[in-house]
Amino acid sequence: MVRLKHIDFEEKEKENIEYNKRKKVKRKTNTSLNSDLKSSFEDHEIKIVNISKSFGRQKVLDKINFHVKKNEILGLIGKSGAGKSTILKILVGFYEPDSGSIIFNGKKYSHYNKKEFLKKIGFVSQENRFYDELTVFENLEYFGSLYDLSDNVIKHNADQLLKFLNLESKKNVLSKKLSGGMRRRLDFACAMIHNPEILIMDEPTTGFDPVLREHFLKIIKAIKNMGKTIIFSSHLFSDLEEVADKVAILNDKKIVAFDSIENLKKVFLKSYEVHLEVQSKNYSRILRYLKKLISIDKYRIEKGRLIISTNDPLKVLKAEIPLVEKLNEKIVDFDFEKPTLNDIFEYFVLKK
Repeated sequence: MVRLKHIDFEEKEKENIEYNKRKKVKRKTNTSLNSDLKSSFEDHEIKIVNISKSFGRQKVLDKINFHVKKNEILGLIGKSGAGKSTILKILVGFYEPDSGSIIFNGKKYSHYNKKEFLKKIGFVSQENRFYDELTVFENLEYFGSLYDLSDNVIKHNADQLLKFLNLESKKNVLSKKLSGGMRRRLDFACAMIHNPEILIMDEPTTGFDPVLREHFLKIIKAIKNMGKTIIFSSHLFSDLEEVADKVAILNDKKIVAFDSIENLKKVFLKSYEVHLEVQSKNYSRILRYLKKLISIDKYRIEKGRLIISTNDPLKVLKAEIPLVEKLNEKIVDFDFEKPTLNDIFEYFVLKK
C-alpha cells in the first residue's frame, strides 16, 4: 500500500489567520475546528446513546447504542431497510432523533452546538454530492466555503487532497467528464476539504468492480492513518473484514451485536471448521474411531465432506489425518476455514 503524507491543515490555517490580521480583513474561519484539533485527537470519541427514530407510525431505530473511539473504523451492517442510512443521516444532521443523545468528546450534541459539531464531520453519501457543471477545483472551493474557510486555506487543502487522491491532473476538468472512479474520489475530497475529525460514508464502494473496490479500501485505510475516525455502512462483508476495527449489526430496529470482528467470532461462533473429503465417503466409520481420540462436539456431513467445528483445528488435523491413513481411506481434500463476517451476520440476523 502506498504511504500517504498527513495533511497538515492546521499550520496553514494559522498562517492565513496571521496574514489576514495584517491585512485587517474581517472574515470567519473554522478556528473552532482547528483550535481544538490537537487536544481532541488525544481522546476523541463519539457515543450514540439510546437513539430512536420513527417516520410517521413506522419505527426505524429503537434505542440504538454504540461508540467509536479515536482512529477506529466502525462498519454498520444489516439487511436492507434495517436503518443503517438513517443512523448515518442522524449523525450528519440530516435527521433529528426522536429521543436519545449523540456525545462527542464528552459534549452532548444539540441544536445549540449543531454547527460546531458538524464542522468535525465529513460525509460521503451513496450518490455524488458535487455539481457536474463545476470543475473539480470549483467544487472544492464551493464545499470549502460552506465551512467558512479562507481562499488560501481552501487552495491549500484542495491541493493536498487532489494530490492524495491522484486528481491533480483533473483539477480544471468539468466534474461531469470524470470517470466513475474519479467521481467517487472527488466525493471523498469534497467531504474532507474542511479536515474533519470523523468521516461518515454510506455504502462507499457499492457498484464498483473488484479492482476499483480494492483501490478505495486502500484510500479508506490511508485516511485512517491520518488520524481520522471512520464510520461507514456496507453490504459487502469482505470490505468490512479488510478495514473495520469494529462492526455494529442492526436487526429489527436494534443493535444486536457490537464488537471487533475477531471477538464476535470467538465469543459467538467459537470455532473453526475442519473440512475432510475422502473417496469412500464413509464418514460414520471415521467418526467412530475419531471420537475415541478427541472430543467432538459439533460436526456435519455436507456436499460429500465431513465438517468438524472446533476451537483447535490443529488438534483435529493431527488426529484426523493419521487416522484416515491408518484406515486406508484415500484423502481427496482437506482444509480448515475460519468463521467469516457473513457467518456472524447469519447467526445474529438470519438464524435468530
